[in-house]
Amino acid sequence: MRLTAFVIAIGNIDYKNDAKEILKNYFENIKINYFFLEENPKENIKSAHPSWLKLISHKIYPTNDFILCWDLDLLPVDNSKNITEALDFDKLNMCYDSSVLLGSYKFTPNFKYNGGLCGIPFKYRSFAEKVYMQHAPGVWPSFEQYYLNEEIEAQKINVNVLDPTWNSHYPATGYSDIYFKNAFNKHYTWGLDNSKKLKEIKKHKEKYFNLLALV
Repeated sequence: MRLTAFVIAIGNIDYKNDAKEILKNYFENIKINYFFLEENPKENIKSAHPSWLKLISHKIYPTNDFILCWDLDLLPVDNSKNITEALDFDKLNMCYDSSVLLGSYKFTPNFKYNGGLCGIPFKYRSFAEKVYMQHAPGVWPSFEQYYLNEEIEAQKINVNVLDPTWNSHYPATGYSDIYFKNAFNKHYTWGLDNSKKLKEIKKHKEKYFNLLALV
């Protein structure tokens, strides 16, 4: 099984180095290959937002049986749990969006899955690339994940739904933080610009490596 974690890290992102340090440690500990995409590739023929590149990840980084698209600001609490044990390598793998679980999301009726963690087997390469070709660059505010959700619903794609502890949003104002507090992977997205993410991710990094030092 040729599996790669594919992390988009394009641009001058304040928290990039801290996030990469955590993720490198995690991926190396669970012994999977990883790739940080730091330049906009020639394969992005539609000049789409970097989030769309997940859907053409097999084209950008070929010869993989399975690509695990992983957001740069999705960070494990420690390195004790192996994501590969939760994956189904014959299906798309995604988590329910934590705002949907809290009953607070109403943008589109077909939105279920957050695009921050998405496992794409080679057999779904064509499906994902067609979503990119048909819909990128898109006009909806959260880019690829809305269109991906629409096509999953329209084509009745059977998704392996991962436990919500694998991908839980940083709590925004008005949201309960129950999922975030108990999550194994914490997603620093809601209501945070890059400078605020940097502060939160620095705190996360300190706790992450302090926990490792105690083992």
